[in-house]
Amino acid sequence: MAVELALTPDSRWDIETGGLVRAARDAGFTALGIPAGRVDSHAASTYGSAGLSCHELMALVVSDDEAATVASARELAAAAAVMGARWVTTVFQTGLHDGSARVIERCAAIFAEAGTGMAVEFSPLGR
Repeated sequence: MAVELALTPDSRWDIETGGLVRAARDAGFTALGIPAGRVDSHAASTYGSAGLSCHELMALVVSDDEAATVASARELAAAAAVMGARWVTTVFQTGLHDGSARVIERCAAIFAEAGTGMAVEFSPLGR
């Protein structure tokens, strides 16, 4: 079984995408996550030129606002497709209940249609 060394960037790092890609590649990483706000065709080509894959797109925040959560999932699915991201990292600002379960299912289906999956992160910032 092959091992992949992937880096999840911290949103507090003050580094442009190209610099982060070079640093990750030079440190031996083979995959690098990306915040949704940094996704564009230039970012995708920068990753490709460096030989890095995008293992995750950050991040879907599931909230009590169903419409906003689903709209965000649609935007993230499109961004994941641009990057070829395998996963969209998902965090929760609402508890798990019947209503949130339905929203999570809808978002997971949106991601699946775009060829990506939902990865759940249990964050201290969520519930």
